[in-house]
Amino acid sequence: MSGFPSAAADLVTLANWRVAPYSKWAFQHMREIVPSADIPNAPGDVWKLASEPKDFSSFGFEHGGRRYSLDQFLGNTDTDGLVILQRGKVIFEHYDNESDGS
Repeated sequence: MSGFPSAAADLVTLANWRVAPYSKWAFQHMREIVPSADIPNAPGDVWKLASEPKDFSSFGFEHGGRRYSLDQFLGNTDTDGLVILQRGKVIFEHYDNESDGS
């Protein structure tokens, strides 16, 4: 969504909220799209996972006939968050939920 009021083609609706590029905004503004209830968390009752970061800078794979690094894939797919666990330990975390304030 851009500008105010947004152009009809830019509006996030129930019909398109799970489809890129609308999903990037929608998943960070769910309560504005879908009726929901606030469910409080319990900060003192959090299951903390051990962290053992691994270097994924040389990790690559092919998809659709193209080679991707993990960073390229995360950027191209507008991934907000990814956590990789191995044997119960967090070995990779990526969060990109920057908001433009809207």
